[in-house]
Amino acid sequence: LEIEEEEDDEKRAQIEQMAKAMGMSVEEYQLGMNARSRMENAINDLRVVGGEESSGVFVERDGNMPPKHLVVTVTEEGK
Repeated sequence: LEIEEEEDDEKRAQIEQMAKAMGMSVEEYQLGMNARSRMENAINDLRVVGGEESSGVFVERDGNMPPKHLVVTVTEEGK
């Protein structure tokens, strides 16, 4: 249990240091980091599609630039 408490103290001190460097309170810093995490997840989970498989070209990607998820389907009709 002592090791966990030491790690928590180190993590807490690191968060306090980062918040202070940004001119924020710890609560504001944690709120901002949680918002950032939710935004990153939303962008990663987003799927945008373009084209139509029936026309021969179909693209699926996420919201990142450059995309982490990119699927391009080109059929014989689309060539």
